[in-house]
Amino acid sequence: MSGSPECRGEKTRTSDLHVPNVARCQLCYTPNSGIVLLNATAKVTHFPETIKFFQYFLSDTQTLRIFAVGLLSISVMEFSDDERARYARQLALDGFGTEGQERLRNGSVLIVGAGGLGSPVALYLAAAGVGRIGIIDGDAVDMSNLQRQIIHRTADVDRPKALSAKEKLTALNPNVNVVIYTEFLTDANGPSIIDGYDFVVDATDSFRAKFMINDLCVAAGKPFSHGAIYRYQGHTMTHVPGTPCYRCLFASMPEPAAPQGPIGAVAGIIGCIQASEAIKYLSGTGTLLTGTLLTVDTNTMEFNRIRFGHSASCPSCSGRG
Repeated sequence: MSGSPECRGEKTRTSDLHVPNVARCQLCYTPNSGIVLLNATAKVTHFPETIKFFQYFLSDTQTLRIFAVGLLSISVMEFSDDERARYARQLALDGFGTEGQERLRNGSVLIVGAGGLGSPVALYLAAAGVGRIGIIDGDAVDMSNLQRQIIHRTADVDRPKALSAKEKLTALNPNVNVVIYTEFLTDANGPSIIDGYDFVVDATDSFRAKFMINDLCVAAGKPFSHGAIYRYQGHTMTHVPGTPCYRCLFASMPEPAAPQGPIGAVAGIIGCIQASEAIKYLSGTGTLLTGTLLTVDTNTMEFNRIRFGHSASCPSCSGRG
């Protein structure tokens, strides 16, 4: 592993570790240096001595298993001066603070679509400090996109949307690791891509893609935020394992319709709500829009919450509880 510290000693052990809200990483144990965390950027961090560890050596594989007590509630990496300044308003929030910010930094979100919805989602997640953001989109920027897809610029026309988006996010917050896929999400590549993220945001503009994302996430046990916009209206909902999914609400796929609108600001409203849902999920704050469809009509500026439950005939989540 590039950038790893040199580990010496007869009792040196390495082990992969993955726990919820903590980035996949590698641990190294040596008698002298103790337990060392190698994070995704190969920075080395010693766990605080206050954390109690249970260490089990497997005699057959000599693998070190480590179970940290209260790992998710203890900051394992100090914030840099840049991070403390950048996230000062969030760090000062009651109920969020350093623990919430640490969880964002250790979290990952996959955004499917770098268009009208994906633009505000990506910008706000990067600004908030989500540690790893994946963007998958096989399309190129078109001049007609610029009215609502605010992450792109006129100079980006004909360039890959995913690449254009990555440049803006990196410029906004260089602390964020942005991973791009210049392809469309499919039934074939979806499972392996989705598996590497904690949360998925459906920022697509087709019913086929939305039903596919729902089915992939439900099958993989991945939480996701669904969003859709049309004309002056938009709606959004969130699914986590054990709650109603998109197919519980929309049983069958509607026939495709000719595009009408939307007003660009509608994408901003719904996209910002989707970003908020991802932040709440990763940080463990607030109440998610599970079992709830939130709708908005910007002509009247009316918001409505529509509660819904599991559908017994849902082909995706029926029987999953």
